[in-house]
Amino acid sequence: PKYPLGGLSQVAGYLHSKKDQPSVYVDTGDTFFPSPSYPKVVETSLKFTAKALAKSFAELKLKFIVPGDQDLAAGIEFLKEITAENKISIVLSNSKLNFKPFEVITYGKTDFYFIGT
Repeated sequence: PKYPLGGLSQVAGYLHSKKDQPSVYVDTGDTFFPSPSYPKVVETSLKFTAKALAKSFAELKLKFIVPGDQDLAAGIEFLKEITAENKISIVLSNSKLNFKPFEVITYGKTDFYFIGT
């Protein structure tokens, strides 16, 4: 882009400005928390932020996420909860966790495959 974007708030602002246009947003995970662990004193605040992010992604019609280790900071059950509440699928090819290993988005005559690794 003419003005490089960085950070989730800039990405969210850009996606919001394009919400009426077909878009494919690809990220590498680590969206919901700033690190794989956090002190208990900030748990309420960080979970509130994670829930707000999941809700904003749903409003932008995000279909699925490929979680990174930071997305699991509050545990897999919390991640399942916020994605289920917002009808966002988790794509992860780890068969032990039993999620969808891939997702396909069709646009026109083109299929885009996203593999959760």
